[in-house]
Amino acid sequence: MDIVLIANVGQRDLQRDKKPLEKTALRDEGQRILDDYKQEKGRLSAPMIAPAVRHVVHYHEQPLREVVLVATDQADEQFRAGDTVTCANVLARFLKETFGTDIERDPFVLKVNEAPNAYDGMLRWYQRRDVTNKHAQADEVYLLCSGGTPACNMALILAGIEHFTTRCHVLNVDERDGTVARSRIGRQALDAYRRNTLDALLERRDFDGAAAMEGASRGAIDVARAAACRLNLDFTESWRILGDLKEHLDAWGPLLDDLYAEADLLRDETRPDQAGAVLHEVYWNAGTKWRRNECADFLGRVWRLIEAALQNAVAKRSGLGLDAFAYGNAFGKWAEDQPELMAYLTSKALSPRATTEGLKATIAYFASRGGPDAEALQTLLEVVEWLWRAAKLRNRSVIAHGFRGLSKDGLLAAWGAAEEEVMGWLSRLLAVQGVEPGPDPYERYAEAIRALDGGRAHV
Repeated sequence: MDIVLIANVGQRDLQRDKKPLEKTALRDEGQRILDDYKQEKGRLSAPMIAPAVRHVVHYHEQPLREVVLVATDQADEQFRAGDTVTCANVLARFLKETFGTDIERDPFVLKVNEAPNAYDGMLRWYQRRDVTNKHAQADEVYLLCSGGTPACNMALILAGIEHFTTRCHVLNVDERDGTVARSRIGRQALDAYRRNTLDALLERRDFDGAAAMEGASRGAIDVARAAACRLNLDFTESWRILGDLKEHLDAWGPLLDDLYAEADLLRDETRPDQAGAVLHEVYWNAGTKWRRNECADFLGRVWRLIEAALQNAVAKRSGLGLDAFAYGNAFGKWAEDQPELMAYLTSKALSPRATTEGLKATIAYFASRGGPDAEALQTLLEVVEWLWRAAKLRNRSVIAHGFRGLSKDGLLAAWGAAEEEVMGWLSRLLAVQGVEPGPDPYERYAEAIRALDGGRAHV
């Protein structure tokens, strides 16, 4: 394992006879010690950095690859007397001789030439310097922020978290007794960032992104994977993932039971209620694509809902099975045996084929003949005609016969509608078939993922 310790060197990190050096003459004092190191060595101590090195070596039971000492070496002459660069040079030698093979490489001194009390400047400096970039591939990185200025310590922590994420560990050392404590500040910052990122992904229903989030629990990852499969209408794989998870997840609860049961229904084409469940699913699937501004996918689902509504209505009136619209020319053969229908289709210059135009005309014919469902059929035609206003955009797009782009603005202009009206028209398309939109299943997936994130809740 590749382990690195990065320490900010402050005015109390190098001590002689257990006392800090004079801070107003720190540079000169450090240089005098370095020049006379052999005589001074026995009087020296590193009350914060040395315990940190011991802690990391003991914890991992292996040597550190390198210790990086970040010290000030300011360009502004009036502040140079208090710089820590010479003390860091002494510490580099002291640590190597003290720990020997427990530090594989000679400790490295990195110099800060800018004002160490400027918060924004220090953050930029730490973000762009070798202090983080040099060790980007390290397996574990420890940050020691007991010394150094508050601005340097804050910058080291933020830059470390940004570059090393979960590999970053912040240490604090008590100068009085050498006690080493692992600070939770890094973990808390990462957790807050990760939760905010996860919430943003779930808000736009990016379940693939949620499944790839570093640090998530297996439960959260698997539920996100199941949601992504369901969004791709791969109901069998979604059901399988949840089934595998059910065998070992202690937090399994009613919400996951419902999602598992829905996936089981959606995958089973032999169940009589599966067709309605699929319509409900494609409705919310379309809504998710609309939310994500994936307009081509959205419009493709809208057209599939239109086709299904037309086929279902004709099947119900004619007694034909839905296979009549998918295989062979069963619809055409049935229509040819209906003289009045054939006359109506002919008057519209249509042949007896199960095209969308042919099905719309057939429904219009049924509606004109009256009956208990005539009003519902007329409503269906009104909804279809409203949605059909986007037909030209669809035909020119990648989901049909062209390569034109699609946008929400373009679709709304074609429909002459406000954005909040669109899903209402689609819900009417379901309602006329006796299917209620119900709750958004993908919001319930998001709820389950949030609950399982980090294993914090029972779902």
